[in-house]
Amino acid sequence: MTKKKSEPQYRIPGLRGILAYLFGLSGIINILALTGAFYMLQIYDRALTSGSISTLVALSILAISLYLFQGMFDIIRSQILIRLGARLDAELAPIAHKVVIEMPRYGYSTSEAMERGRDVDTLRGFLSSQGPVALFDLPWMPVYLVFVWLLHPMLG
Repeated sequence: MTKKKSEPQYRIPGLRGILAYLFGLSGIINILALTGAFYMLQIYDRALTSGSISTLVALSILAISLYLFQGMFDIIRSQILIRLGARLDAELAPIAHKVVIEMPRYGYSTSEAMERGRDVDTLRGFLSSQGPVALFDLPWMPVYLVFVWLLHPMLG
């Protein structure tokens, strides 16, 4: 007799699209993280060699603008994750509450039942923390390292 694989009993509608959007947003943020490296390359290549103050000012304004966009995108990503955590909490809390009420009828202790309710809180807290941000940034690290290696093999 084979064991039937357990399937999740509840699926969150639209979650895959939100995660894809967050992944793309993380890609943009990680590309913008190269602003400092590009800024310094351009300063040493263009502004210092020509002695042009206007080039230095233009590059500085561009770099500051790109850093502002990076910060804005980072705030947007954090807000999306916080709202996703709140949405999951709103959708899963009634289910967890029902489980908490039903579990003592099946012989589980009250503390075991309450643990299921805390699981939803833990999930919401995790989504509101920096953990998912690191997970979304992780796949971009090899791309970043390859790019830095292309700039100079000793750096990569």
